[in-house]
Amino acid sequence: MAEIERLHAVEQELTRQQMSLTQLQEAIQEVLEAVKTSPPRAAQTDTSGATGAQPTPTPNPSKASRLKPASPADFDGSREKGRAFLNSCDLYIGLVPDQFGSDEAKVYWALSFMKSGRAALFADRTIREHAKRGSVPYATWEAFRTVFLAEFCPKNEIQSARMKLEGTRYHQGSRSVEAYLDEFRELVDRAEYREGANVVLKFRHGLSSEIQRQIATLTTGRPDDNDPAQWYASALVCDENRVANEAFQSSQRASKVTPPSNPTPRAGSVFPAPARTFPPSTTSSVPAPPRAAVGASKDPNAMEVDAARAKGGAGNCYRCGQPGHMSRDCPRRFDVRHMTSDEIETALEDVLAKKDVQEAEEKEDF
Repeated sequence: MAEIERLHAVEQELTRQQMSLTQLQEAIQEVLEAVKTSPPRAAQTDTSGATGAQPTPTPNPSKASRLKPASPADFDGSREKGRAFLNSCDLYIGLVPDQFGSDEAKVYWALSFMKSGRAALFADRTIREHAKRGSVPYATWEAFRTVFLAEFCPKNEIQSARMKLEGTRYHQGSRSVEAYLDEFRELVDRAEYREGANVVLKFRHGLSSEIQRQIATLTTGRPDDNDPAQWYASALVCDENRVANEAFQSSQRASKVTPPSNPTPRAGSVFPAPARTFPPSTTSSVPAPPRAAVGASKDPNAMEVDAARAKGGAGNCYRCGQPGHMSRDCPRRFDVRHMTSDEIETALEDVLAKKDVQEAEEKEDF
């Protein structure tokens, strides 16, 4: 029973608040309509009799009405969104000032977007004050801005920005220079730092050490330590060059042709080929190797091969003299004692080439 009563009380409170907001919106709308339909103030005439005085120009409604700036978003009273809402109001008023006949109209127009949360309570208080006094409690738009800054913008904004600049939370880290620069400029503006050398020092302190070192060690075109704008521009250029260089190196690595996983070894290579065995056969004949040119001197290893061939017969291996395989499939072909000088030289060349390729790849990866 008690829960039903509490639920009923909550429903009544919600209904009351909804009716209050509806009345508030209706009152604001009535004020705006009254301001729009009020006759313009009479232009002041110059009674001094001075010649050459020019009348004050009045805005042309036909030209001003062509502008249709975006209206501010609804505001709920959050301090994190307060400055953005106030800036959007200032922008709208600055673009179409002819739409507001007085500062009172500007204030009520801004209140019409404060529909929820703390902002709705603030608007409700202002409307009630207007009902009591017969006029808005803020004589000018600047007076309203002052109260709004105190009510809905971050407290101790200058001190908070300065404390952040003294720490490490604003450092670039893994972000781009452009993202870091956006946050840094915002902090410097809120901290109200105006002295150039101090701003440059803070900017260098949070900048990436690599980019900071590149700028500081420039022999020509080094930015002035008292000019933050020059440091901002140099940092952006260095970061763009870094990104372009990384893209170039990535394309170079991708364009390299990788060797096949199972390369086919050439004759005399140190990489073994799959062994092939042949059954001994008395009928198979192995073609004799080409004879050396007349007058050419024989290599000592070649002479040993000839001796082994003469000893083992035509059907045996020319390298070791054993039957059942050919010289290119000989299990002793990697034994330097059974290799010719050409094979030893080719093997050394392969090993050195492989070492050079491995060292080059390690340098690129580093």
